[in-house]
Amino acid sequence: MALSLFGAGTLLAQTPPAQAPLCSATDFKKSQLITVSSDGAAATVTPDVACVAKGGKVSWTANDGDSWSTDFKDDASSPFPAGKAHHEGRSGKTSGGKVKFCSKTGVSYTDAAGGCSYKFKATHKKGGQAFYKDPIVIVQPGT
Repeated sequence: MALSLFGAGTLLAQTPPAQAPLCSATDFKKSQLITVSSDGAAATVTPDVACVAKGGKVSWTANDGDSWSTDFKDDASSPFPAGKAHHEGRSGKTSGGKVKFCSKTGVSYTDAAGGCSYKFKATHKKGGQAFYKDPIVIVQPGT
């Protein structure tokens, strides 16, 4: 039988501590440059969670390998205006754009993320091999 402060047989409900959002107010940056790479076995993306300020810009690049690309599932699942869900480039080249507005009432907003969360597929091609990773971009909600 469990014991508690209230006597035998009474259980005290414990609330788990609240998790901090993936992006806090001070994490959001006006411009985020994300580097796509690979270590010979898997893709790496730095930062793995990119926190972009409202009205900000996100760009991708690769410092090595042959080429890179990033793909969001569709326009609705992308932080960019319609038609901008795909970005790609050769190593050393940069591509990206300005993020669209994030609303706290939108379907992509979550408290756990601290903004509108968009998962994407990053591909890094190096030495005839392709490496993949699924990082996220989080856009700060507007007011």
